[in-house]
Amino acid sequence: MNNQYLSIIISVNMEKKFLKVGKSINFKFNTEGLECDLTPGIVYNIDVDRYTEAISLEETSGLSLPSKVYCTQRDERFIDKVINSYNLSESGFTGVMLAGLKGSGKTVMAKVIANKSGLPIINIDKNIRPYILRNLVEKLGDTSVCFLFDELDKVLADYDDSVLLQVLDGSDTKGKHMILFTCNDDDEISEYLIDRCSRIRYWREFDEMSPSLIMEVLNDKLNDKKEVKSLTDFIKDNFEVCSFDNIASFVKEANDYPTTTFEELFEDMNLSSKGSIKPHPRNKDKNNTNSLKLKKKPTFDQMLGCDDCEKCCCAGC
Repeated sequence: MNNQYLSIIISVNMEKKFLKVGKSINFKFNTEGLECDLTPGIVYNIDVDRYTEAISLEETSGLSLPSKVYCTQRDERFIDKVINSYNLSESGFTGVMLAGLKGSGKTVMAKVIANKSGLPIINIDKNIRPYILRNLVEKLGDTSVCFLFDELDKVLADYDDSVLLQVLDGSDTKGKHMILFTCNDDDEISEYLIDRCSRIRYWREFDEMSPSLIMEVLNDKLNDKKEVKSLTDFIKDNFEVCSFDNIASFVKEANDYPTTTFEELFEDMNLSSKGSIKPHPRNKDKNNTNSLKLKKKPTFDQMLGCDDCEKCCCAGC
């Protein structure tokens, strides 16, 4: 047996069986047949080992969306523009910020965009520090994904946003990605993200729902369709915050308590008014009012219960 052949046998037999990361030592395992790619449309959560900070992804169920998503034509054009701009990009991040009114549909729109992107979707929660995100982007290489970061403003107080800025600048990015942020208070957002289209390409502010969209929601959800116009006017006149969350909750109350006035329902709920509550009648109130208007004062004959007063014994009285 020659020395070259002997050295090969020795190297095979002496192959190391352990992996050492920091002070942690683990047994090596055979990864043959376990290789995979991330699946478009599947949602992944980031898992970080508390000791080694090794990053892994955990496959979860898809993004939860309501049975019907209420979008204006303007919303639909915006969504299509984001998707198209990402498709036309060559590298780096296509950043989107959806900011404004609580309960106005920001998160729903972010999920719609993520689903339409045709990319694997990775959730970023408040526990994922920026340097972890940077390391993940490095490990992804040329695998393109859509990152979803809900309520960014809630974590920025103790967040190293300088690293986040480096990530968005694409210095560690080999592929191209989409990143979707939502925030309720854009005053908390770093000034280095505002008016920087290379980092955040699109910035959409969410305000009150339009009257036409309110009526569409009411037509879908309100049991008594005759109350749609009256309730729309009541909402416009009294709701300080016309968000989808508030309107959907109020409609449920109206359905559950059909004999209670809109004013009483409003007073009992966690809702702010524009000022003194302006009443608007419910359908039952209109019916009662109409019935009172149609009711005529009874005639003398009707009060006596006879049809011909002249034949009555008291006719000459």
